[in-house]
Amino acid sequence: MSTFAVILVSGIAGAFAGAAIGRYIDPQRKENMEREEQLRKANEALSHYRQQMNDHFTQTATLVKTINDNCRSLQDHVAVDALKLTGLDLRETSSTIEESEFNLARLAGGQPVEPPRDYAPKSKGSLGMLSEEYGLHDDYDDEPKPARG
Repeated sequence: MSTFAVILVSGIAGAFAGAAIGRYIDPQRKENMEREEQLRKANEALSHYRQQMNDHFTQTATLVKTINDNCRSLQDHVAVDALKLTGLDLRETSSTIEESEFNLARLAGGQPVEPPRDYAPKSKGSLGMLSEEYGLHDDYDDEPKPARG
């Protein structure tokens, strides 16, 4: 072998050895590896958290559906028992809420069922209870003031 070939092979071997040693000794590489490990752990934690959230919302949706079903069942039960207590023929009734409401409205004489009011309704042409002129008369004037509006 010639001297030139030995120098060339030695140079190439030295370059590979230097690159390999420099790569393992390089502090930037160690920091990069640590950052990659931290990133991997953070991604695993995020993936675990997302899975927990999915499980939580799936269970919540199931529980809310169960609550809704139970409420509907309770409403149907109360409606059917109300109809039983009133003496209506149960063959005409249905367990659906809409038909139960229809039957309850029929019990009220065909009028729609309204919630009780916390005020006295005003009759047409009279002053309402909240009117400023309601029940107030001047001593010198015996006639009530005419309604505004």
